[in-house]
Amino acid sequence: MVEAEPRRTHPRRPGPLNPATPGARRATAGPRAAEREPDISTLLIGFWSTDRATLTITASHQVADGDQSAIDALNRRAFANGAHWACEFHVDEHRRAVQRAYDEYARDDDAVVEDDVEGCTPDPY
Repeated sequence: MVEAEPRRTHPRRPGPLNPATPGARRATAGPRAAEREPDISTLLIGFWSTDRATLTITASHQVADGDQSAIDALNRRAFANGAHWACEFHVDEHRRAVQRAYDEYARDDDAVVEDDVEGCTPDPY
């Protein structure tokens, strides 16, 4: 029977040398950090034009992931004031949420996304 070699560790840092090993600390910089999902989502609220050619974003809110009660409260208030479209995107930046709204809801229909919150213009590629 062959004995498995013990896992090597850095002498001053506990834990495995390979960051892909389960139980390793999360990456805070570099390419692996970009893979980490944000702890917040961006809720975009707005409305479609009557001809569905333009999606206008009129509000943007950062919400904690999984906080459905906060999303419901924000949507109730916005829909009472005339909004009729809302979507939560699992991204932590407004401009990335606007790009996702364009990619997922407007691009295939040749529609336009207008951002009245920060003035972001989605990239049509």
